[in-house]
Amino acid sequence: MDLKVINQIENPLLERFELIFSVSHAGEKPPRRDHVREAIAKELNAKKGLVVVDRMSSVFGIPELKGVARVYKTAERLQEMERRHLLRKNSLLKAEEKEGK
Repeated sequence: MDLKVINQIENPLLERFELIFSVSHAGEKPPRRDHVREAIAKELNAKKGLVVVDRMSSVFGIPELKGVARVYKTAERLQEMERRHLLRKNSLLKAEEKEGK
């Protein structure tokens, strides 16, 4: 799996970085969201718990994914800004919030 950041924009008002990325996965199956979050965190020297992958889609005919992600500066800001279904998809929803719905 080879991650390439195509575009990265800092959004100081929302305390996050917004990025567009591509992942090449030649000879492998497409990576899971969790593996992509880990690769983005490693690339940007951030904690994995502060990375939210918004969407990923395969490119037709080649072993590549393109997607959009956000990297927050604090966990509190991430919890207040992100939509609940994205927090669930990225396994970032706190346990007490899952139970309370």
